[in-house]
Amino acid sequence: MLAVIRSMLAAWRAPRTRLLRQAHGVPDDAGLAIAVQAMAYADIDGASGVVHVRSRDPATGASGLVGTARMGARAMPVGALGDKLRDSLEQMMDALEHQTASVQTAEFIIEAGHLWLVDSRPTVLSVQAALKAAVDMVGEGLITREDAVLRIEPASLDQLLHPTLDPEAPASGSHMACRLAGAANGIIALDGAEAERYAAAGRDVILVRHETTPDDIRAMHAARASSPRAAA
Repeated sequence: MLAVIRSMLAAWRAPRTRLLRQAHGVPDDAGLAIAVQAMAYADIDGASGVVHVRSRDPATGASGLVGTARMGARAMPVGALGDKLRDSLEQMMDALEHQTASVQTAEFIIEAGHLWLVDSRPTVLSVQAALKAAVDMVGEGLITREDAVLRIEPASLDQLLHPTLDPEAPASGSHMACRLAGAANGIIALDGAEAERYAAAGRDVILVRHETTPDDIRAMHAARASSPRAAA
């Protein structure tokens, strides 16, 4: 336990962590919490694995589980899990939504066929998804109409007026990148150092990475694209 506490303190004092605190307005003297919990193992046999799932579609807001499960070297959609696991997953995600009154993103460990909840947090939604989820949650009795109105930032509704790709249109060629919603202008930077150089020069920057890592924190903080309307 002492080694864990020392490790947490070392991570709290790391330059990358200090930058994150500054970016989010967290004071350096904020308290730390350490959770002690039982360990679940995702690799003890062929019936073990990891599940990453959202309680609703983050792009559209449609109800129903969206996510993937990895059992050993096999990756599959959560819908391909066995009936027992899928039913347990649906019950847990439904319980999380009712307890938090929000769309949830969760991580589970499957240990020898048994499901363990590891982490849960609110899901980042597109404006379209947030609007649909709020309306649906009112209908399901999870939140009130007043709560639904307060969940949608008035300024964000402007995104609904932007042109978007038709999700039903046949694909031609390959996508370079995609995101949940909206549009932005900026010069593309393919690595963190390049993004920081462009930002320091006053350029609007879009950081393009296959997958971001903790080492990209400075570049993510520096990347700021402009609105298409502002550019026009």
